[in-house]
Formats: sequence, structure tokens, C-alpha cells
Amino acid sequence: MAQKPEYCRVPIEVIKRYGGDFPFDLYLRLSDDKLVRVGHANDDVKDTVAHYVAKGVKEIFAIKEDYIRFVELMNKDLTAKFFDVKTSSEDKMEILQSSFSVLKESFVKIGVSQASVTLARELAKKSGEFISQHMATKDFFTQFKGKCSSEYVRSLFVGSVVLNMFDNLDWKTDSIRQHVMEALLLRDILLSPEDFVSIKEMRDTPKRLLGEVYNHPKATVELLTKDNCRDFSPDVLVMIEHHHERPDDKGFPGVVNENSIPIMPAMLIVADEFIERVITWAFAPDSRSLALNELAGIFKKGNFRKALNALTAGI
Repeated sequence: MAQKPEYCRVPIEVIKRYGGDFPFDLYLRLSDDKLVRVGHANDDVKDTVAHYVAKGVKEIFAIKEDYIRFVELMNKDLTAKFFDVKTSSEDKMEILQSSFSVLKESFVKIGVSQASVTLARELAKKSGEFISQHMATKDFFTQFKGKCSSEYVRSLFVGSVVLNMFDNLDWKTDSIRQHVMEALLLRDILLSPEDFVSIKEMRDTPKRLLGEVYNHPKATVELLTKDNCRDFSPDVLVMIEHHHERPDDKGFPGVVNENSIPIMPAMLIVADEFIERVITWAFAPDSRSLALNELAGIFKKGNFRKALNALTAGI
């Protein structure tokens, strides 16, 4: 008996962008064990998919083996389009967001593969370049604040702050920039949109989170190091492992305290909390100073305090 194929979700926004040239068939799920083909390889499927989306369909699928090839194609497109002088900042942002959606699905459904690792590295590199080369931090926030609900855009916001913090410590190198962006892109690859809602709702009571959500930092590190994989540096892994830790037992999973948090995750955490407040206050003119005042009462010790000082120096 032939083995049933495995399927991967193709993000709708990716289909909207690349739907005129998909080199594989697309499928619609009718039930847990039944899918029907809605698009043939190399067909223009934009209108077809738009029709189903209008009817409430939220997920389109491809056979796993085809999806692996698509990840490789995304790598090539990310490199080619990003360096094209005709590609606007807005278009680059769409390319980056599409690549991020594919990255999450590839790690969750396929695991660590050469194609997914290459995409992670290339996306991290291009994301860092996007922050550094195309706009100042203030302009960056202003131009894209309407998209701050996007997981990827939020990671860019946090990345822009973290890299500025490292500048103030005279620490920033190309390798640190790469490691920061890799950690930001990979830290929550196991989370769904619903998981982010749960984390926000239980911000002050994180121990009430479901086990999979509560333990996802550790699970993500285990995924990225499975079978003795060494594709990601210790700096990346420690930032991922501790990115939800907070002082006074307000974080999770609580494996380090504020006296022992390493400097790299401390920088990321402080930047994360800063961006959370700036977004909450809708980027108001005084949101930065208000955020700094609040954070001064939270991050008082050790590397948390050092990270806050680096943040304050650059705002």
C-alpha cells in the first residue's frame, strides 16, 4: 500500500506574491485525511486561491517534497530581488515577510535541513541590512508602524533597537548582528498566532500557559540542535532559550534569574519590553521616554541593568 504524502502549509501571502509561477501542485484540505488539488504546477493560481480565500479558506497546502524545493527557490528570490535597485523598501519588506512565513513552516514541518538553515541565515542577513542600510530607526518605526502586529515586523523593530544598543557598547560586529537577527527570527518558530495571544493575556501569570507554549524556548533549542546539529552559534541558542525570562519571576520558563541572565538575551529582552510599550502607546511622541521610565523600575540588576543603560544611551 502506497504511503500517503505529507503536506506543508503554503502561506496565503506567499501565494499572493508568487502565485503566477508555482512549480508544484496546490491542495485544499477537505478533512483531516482528505485533500483536493486546486492548482496545477506552473499554473497562475492567484485568482483560484483568492476565490477560496473569499469563501473563508485560510490554509493552502503543498506536498512536503515540493515544499522543500520551494524553500530553495525562496533563497534564490530573496537574494536576487533584494539587490535589485528597482525593488522598493515596501517591496523588500513584502519579500522578507514572505520568506519569514516560509521559514517558520519549513522548520516546523520539515525540521532542520540545509535549505531551511540557508534560508534562516540569508533572511537574517537581509533583515539586518534592511535595518542598517535603508532607514533610520525613527523613520523605520514611522513607515511600518501600521504593520506592527506582524511577527516579522515586530522582530525587525526589536532588532533595530538591539543593534543600536550593541553600538552603544561598542560591541556590534557583523557576526553579532547576524546572531541577533537569527535569534529574533527563530525564537518563536513553534508558536501560532493563538499562542501569542495567550502569552499576552497571561503576561503576569506565565505559569498558567499551556506546556507547549511555556516550554517552547527549550523545545526550539532542541529542534535547532537535533541530531547534534551545529548550524547555529551558542549566542543564537542562548538568546532563544532565555528570551522570555524576566525579573521577579514574571517570565518563563524560569531557568535563570536576573542575577545570572547572560548579556546577549538580556539585551534582547530589554529591547523587547521597550518595543512592547512603544507599540502599546501607538508610537506617541512621548512613548519612548515613558517606556524608559517604566523599564528603569523593572531592570535594576546585573546584565539587565547594563542592557537598559545601553538602551537609554541610544534613545
